[in-house]
Amino acid sequence: MISKKMEEAIHEIYADSNVSPLEIIKLRNLIDETAAGILREEGREGILDAVGKSFDVTNELLQLSILHFSKPPYTESGRAAVMSLLESEIELLKANLQAFA
Repeated sequence: MISKKMEEAIHEIYADSNVSPLEIIKLRNLIDETAAGILREEGREGILDAVGKSFDVTNELLQLSILHFSKPPYTESGRAAVMSLLESEIELLKANLQAFA
C-alpha cells in the first residue's frame, strides 16, 4: 500500500487529466526520497536497492522509447502498437505486485 503522501501526490498529478514533465520529476523525487529513507533503515545492500535501480533504468527507457517512437518514420499504427506493448508491460508489473502483496 502506498503512503498517504504518495497517494496525495498521485491524485494531484492526475487531477487535471494531464501529466506534465514537471509533475513526473516531482513524483520521481518523492519516490527517490521514500526509497532513500527505506534504504537508510534497511541498508544499501540487497534486493531493494537493486529493484530501485532497475526501476530508475526502466523509467528512463520508457521515456526514451515514447519519445523515439513519437517521431517519424514510425506510423500511427506503429506508435499505437508500441504504446500497447508498453501498457501491457506496466500491467504485468501491476499483476506481479497484486500476486505477491
